[in-house]
Amino acid sequence: MNSDFLNLETLAADTKINDSNFNSCISEILKRYDYQRTVHFYKMKAVFRARRVDCGTLDDAISVLDNIEQLSYPRSPEDNKIGRCNFFGKPVFYCSSDKGTPIFEIRPNLGNFISLTTFVPKEKDSFELTFPIIGVKQLLKSFSQRKIHKSITEMIEKEMNSLKPAILEIDNYFAELFVKSISEQNNYLYKITAAYFSHVNSCAVEGRKMDSLLYPSVESEISGYNLAIETPFVDRELIAKNTEIFYLESIDNSTYHLVPVCTAVRQDANGNIEWKKIKTDKRFLLNRLDPSPVFPFRY
Repeated sequence: MNSDFLNLETLAADTKINDSNFNSCISEILKRYDYQRTVHFYKMKAVFRARRVDCGTLDDAISVLDNIEQLSYPRSPEDNKIGRCNFFGKPVFYCSSDKGTPIFEIRPNLGNFISLTTFVPKEKDSFELTFPIIGVKQLLKSFSQRKIHKSITEMIEKEMNSLKPAILEIDNYFAELFVKSISEQNNYLYKITAAYFSHVNSCAVEGRKMDSLLYPSVESEISGYNLAIETPFVDRELIAKNTEIFYLESIDNSTYHLVPVCTAVRQDANGNIEWKKIKTDKRFLLNRLDPSPVFPFRY
């Protein structure tokens, strides 16, 4: 890998370089290599988003998740910490292709409450995203082993076969950062992936601006895939439909034992949620080594 990319981590750790200058640095490097990616137009019926709530009781969790905005992207700038595709104060809607993947992505702890929300199109039966794909090698390896996500797999295979070796090497460099578990100590690495997202999503194809990015799942052993979607698209096109709250009762190796404890029954005109508590003996098992199911988990 060229030194241009090898030096990026050092630059990202330099607190003297602000986000705007770092964005420009990434863009200049990618333009120097004539880095261009296929843009995909892909229809989906739903995406899934999870949120972890660290509090003692279910009533405490309900009080936190009292409004539909609490289930979507953070609205206030102070709540928008740097992430894989966003800088401080600039929200992005993170979601996944299925119900299991976003739960692993939020890295819940034992005793946490977890909200899981399905987002669907406001009017039609599907919505169309415009995105490039990062991590073609990682995604293709995982999906081919599990024989899932057929249409996405075919899309990735076609793109991977068309990429020049130099572009594939750059893709792999950024993809490794996208699938890297990042802690508070090295979260400056998010600056690299956030700048990448900013660069590729600033491009327009056929007069249409890209509104999202598809990338591999970090925590679910890449059994599903993730999407980072621009917030104007979410506000315009998507609405929260089904929402449940689970309690993480135990963790057994790679398996989460989840208890359904609450479901949203309605919301008012201001987005305030009415929750209904659930009493059940069911225990849902979610294993990171298995494909994350779209429909109810195993129990």
